[in-house]
Amino acid sequence: MIYLLTGCLIIFIGQVPGLLNMPITAPDAPPREALLGITFFAWLFVWPLIFYLLAAISHLVVRLFGGKGSNLGSRAALFWTVLAVSPLMLLRGMVETGFGPGTELLAVDFVVGLAFCALWSISLFEAETAPAS
Repeated sequence: MIYLLTGCLIIFIGQVPGLLNMPITAPDAPPREALLGITFFAWLFVWPLIFYLLAAISHLVVRLFGGKGSNLGSRAALFWTVLAVSPLMLLRGMVETGFGPGTELLAVDFVVGLAFCALWSISLFEAETAPAS
């Protein structure tokens, strides 16, 4: 759980510069403090619940294909992946702040997504294979 919350906190910190630099032009737009509060709540309370659900679903899917691991191993694989990819989300925040939306941000998003998928699949494979006797 601490891996997941630490990763989510780092991801939130990576989003703060982009939220602070977001142009607010609508007269009825929420203040920046509200955007920060909502994003903080989402990353530290909502996303962990979604990650728990995603870990359980992935464990069941891998179980259908012959996985022999536990639900705990599946959660650990996903939570460790979130923590391992969170520094890339800091890089994403810097690119978003420095360059804004464009091909640079799209390239970083692709790298982050690819790294997440690769690390999670490797970790999940390791967690769901039978331990050596």
